[in-house]
Amino acid sequence: MTAFIALTFTVLMTPDWELVEQDDELQVWTRERAGSNYEEIRARILLEASAERTWTVLDDVERYHEFMPRLVEARVLEQVGERVLYQYQKIDPPVLSMRDCVMRIEISRTSTQYVRKFRASHHPLS
Repeated sequence: MTAFIALTFTVLMTPDWELVEQDDELQVWTRERAGSNYEEIRARILLEASAERTWTVLDDVERYHEFMPRLVEARVLEQVGERVLYQYQKIDPPVLSMRDCVMRIEISRTSTQYVRKFRASHHPLS
């Protein structure tokens, strides 16, 4: 079985999204964010792995640095039920100084689909 993963950096897919990259396994969309110099990003990727294996890897937050370039640290600050967690991430991007952030992540999954919706957030434990 092949797992389908949608990593979504916003709440809803609306008609104003522009497809900016596409190949057999990956699709990436962007759109302007009102009042911001940054764009929102939405991505989908098709993996040759079971949904269960994919879920296990993506659930192991503390090991993200092993397969995410430039990620220095990641850890769960708090899990709120089964669908929401707050995650701390520190990245070391080229050209810029080291950055960190807290993300509020909404999780949903079925036997073949895994969706995480990321939103920058503040968390009292960070």
